[in-house]
Amino acid sequence: MILAPEHEAVRAKQNFSMISVAQAAELIGITRAAVYIAIKAGNLDAQKIGNVTVLDKASAMKLRDRRSQTPKTVITDSSSANSAASSADGAGPPIAME
Repeated sequence: MILAPEHEAVRAKQNFSMISVAQAAELIGITRAAVYIAIKAGNLDAQKIGNVTVLDKASAMKLRDRRSQTPKTVITDSSSANSAASSADGAGPPIAME
């Protein structure tokens, strides 16, 4: 990661692997917006260096592992499922929620 000279001292103090928000999103399998939400909720360790947000890679890997172990719940609306079978209005497939 390239940092402005005034922020190089911050990098020297860190001894953990740091990744960008985009890299964390790809690693975890979520959007960049969801990464920022997870940071705000305290589910990811992050810090700002200048105008760049960086994350602890181990924290992102932990969240990825927790997400893969969490069972997904499928929500269906029985009334729309019944109407979808009888009409061609295109009621979509069930939505997976965590």
